[in-house]
Amino acid sequence: MTVPKQEAQILKLQQEIYRRVEADGITHIEAIAEYCSDNDIEPESIISLLSGPVRAKIEREASDLNLITQKTPSLI
Repeated sequence: MTVPKQEAQILKLQQEIYRRVEADGITHIEAIAEYCSDNDIEPESIISLLSGPVRAKIEREASDLNLITQKTPSLI
């Protein structure tokens, strides 16, 4: 089974983010910033390409750094 080109590129991007986090001991936010800088890409343009788990890690990091407010669980 072959993976469509776009899905392969998304997978490659996510693997590169994880590699940078592991190898360089940096946050996911820093890894994405470095990736975008190295490839002349605006960070806003790749956010939609990141999977839910990667987005959750970025959100957690941003919350820990007080870059965003903590989400309050909803009862509804």
